[in-house]
Amino acid sequence: MPPAPPRPVFQLGDAVIATPGNLLAVQAKAKAGKSAAIGALIGSTLDPTGDCLGFVSENPEQLAVVHFDTEQSPYDHYKTMMRALHRAGRRDAPPWLRSYLLTDLPLKQRRELIPLELERAQAACQGILAVIIDGIGDLCLDPNDPEEALALVDEIHRLAIRFDTAIVCVLHENPGTDIGKTRGHLGSQLERKAETNLRLEKDAHGVTVMYSERARSCFVARDDGPRFAWNEEAKMHLSTNVAFKSKGKAKKDPNAPRSNSRVTKAKALFGEYFAQGKSVRRALLAAVVPVEQKIHPNSFKNYWIELKTNGLIVESSTVAGMFEASPEWAKELASDYPEEEEGKA
Repeated sequence: MPPAPPRPVFQLGDAVIATPGNLLAVQAKAKAGKSAAIGALIGSTLDPTGDCLGFVSENPEQLAVVHFDTEQSPYDHYKTMMRALHRAGRRDAPPWLRSYLLTDLPLKQRRELIPLELERAQAACQGILAVIIDGIGDLCLDPNDPEEALALVDEIHRLAIRFDTAIVCVLHENPGTDIGKTRGHLGSQLERKAETNLRLEKDAHGVTVMYSERARSCFVARDDGPRFAWNEEAKMHLSTNVAFKSKGKAKKDPNAPRSNSRVTKAKALFGEYFAQGKSVRRALLAAVVPVEQKIHPNSFKNYWIELKTNGLIVESSTVAGMFEASPEWAKELASDYPEEEEGKA
């Protein structure tokens, strides 16, 4: 029998970005808001009452959440954890939230302590919901050494599988580049192995957007990604409706509705197959669309989900597996794909 579908560990809005046995790569340039995002990620596991910047998680079994900080000073580490608790509306950390500062330890000792602590956490809490390594680059001597980089990512991935948990790996992007390239061979290998690559990008006005356009099971376009900025009154980063301003592009109206580019793409890919009142079998589309539209079969599945969850297609009540456009989408398709007049060449 095939394995059961994985349970979501973390979501960004409705998009599942982390599941057990997998890696979630979080990347950003320096001072782009990574610590705020990590605090919000942790806060989302604590049954929060406050703003977790769009992250969603559930931990009814109170499994361990283990956080390793390899980058910050003791005070900055403390602030990250206090803000995580504040987002959740809590004053004290539950016993299953286990956070460790490793900055003052030698590299070899950091690597040795991580699996030991995961064994302790699993025994104490009967399982591990998530592990967060804030600074995976500080677990290797040279991120540009391909042998060392591949070995580190392989080691972390094996820990995710061994402990049936999602491991979040935070890594800096190279300075002076806008294409999202992370540090050396370590960044390249982590990008290949990660279930989701979550990118944080900050504009000149202090607005950070989170998005993922490189993932196995989701797609969060930059235009649709959650945004946050520093709030002086709250003394922490909070979600914002202020538009993200990318380089060289005009600023969008903050009051304008945000487009769902994923749905737009799905409608463009499938429109011709459902035009003019056609009913089509899903199995036939699964065979034809990836070839004709030059997309991966996994992308077909994701776009199909977009059509269904947004009510654009309905299944026949009499023939299983047969679908047609919803009445609302059918009206759009009638305009986009008009029937040819009889007798016209």
